[in-house]
Amino acid sequence: MWERKNKCLNSFLAGEKIKPILPTLKEKKHYMVFEIISEKKLGFNEVAEEIIDKNQELIGKLEMAKSGLTVLNEYKENKGILKINPKYVDKARAAFTLIQDINNNKVIVKSIGVSGTLKKAKNKFLISS
Repeated sequence: MWERKNKCLNSFLAGEKIKPILPTLKEKKHYMVFEIISEKKLGFNEVAEEIIDKNQELIGKLEMAKSGLTVLNEYKENKGILKINPKYVDKARAAFTLIQDINNNKVIVKSIGVSGTLKKAKNKFLISS
């Protein structure tokens, strides 16, 4: 048994390919397009930081890790995209209600829509509006 483990480790260290994860075992993801209504245009970093902070405040660190929340760098004209586990979409929308100001600017964050692919999210929700 030790030889088998050692063989796997040696093949990994030698640069051989590891079998990829089956699609059924991969974590699912959805893309949520959001819009920030504000008097000023806000930067990507301050918006991403506030969204992550409020989600973590609402659901906690463990659930935040399970949600796989990522703010994608697709932010233009106060609109952006989140990548998130489908089970946590409603919780992310609830966290949007907690965001009332970003850097002393009054804001309203609203969800425009959710899609299963990034391409559809961009075409349907970002380009059309």
